[in-house]
Amino acid sequence: MKTVGKHLSEWALDQTNTSFEFQIRHMVVSTVHGKFTKFSGIFRGDPENPVDSLVDLVLEGESLDTRDRMRDKKLKGTKFFDVEHYPHVRFWSTGIEVKEENKYKVRGQLKIRDITKEVTLACEILRPNSETFNFEVNGKVNSEDYGLKWKSFYDPGNVFVGSTVRINVQGRFKLEKTSPE
Repeated sequence: MKTVGKHLSEWALDQTNTSFEFQIRHMVVSTVHGKFTKFSGIFRGDPENPVDSLVDLVLEGESLDTRDRMRDKKLKGTKFFDVEHYPHVRFWSTGIEVKEENKYKVRGQLKIRDITKEVTLACEILRPNSETFNFEVNGKVNSEDYGLKWKSFYDPGNVFVGSTVRINVQGRFKLEKTSPE
């Protein structure tokens, strides 16, 4: 792990300046937008050279919001996220590679319900300084890889809801602590 000076830096997600959003196709021609409103996360390392850094993010399943109460109830229920038994969605990094200046490829494990799969996301770190840094993360996951598949008697061809979920995260980490190695 990289250090800042002789100290290890830990950064916490700034709740008021971070958003976790997703989009998925609905009926082939429209897109459903959703978000998670409660989450936590840490970044351990150096945002100016994050290659050896670690990221751990946790989304609260109960905070899922697609602006449709009936749809949200179904998504939080046992056939989808089952937030009663699996209250969190979690991502933790396993490797970070430089793509170009301030742009990175972040590999990690995404756990939804009881299924964990490797995913790769694109990340850009914006304006790091001694107290904060902003970031943007984009990527895609297949909902069916996690057992999340819309099943409907009226939709045997599964075109009602797509399986590709686009992920968009914009946020800020704040310096939480710096401690000796």
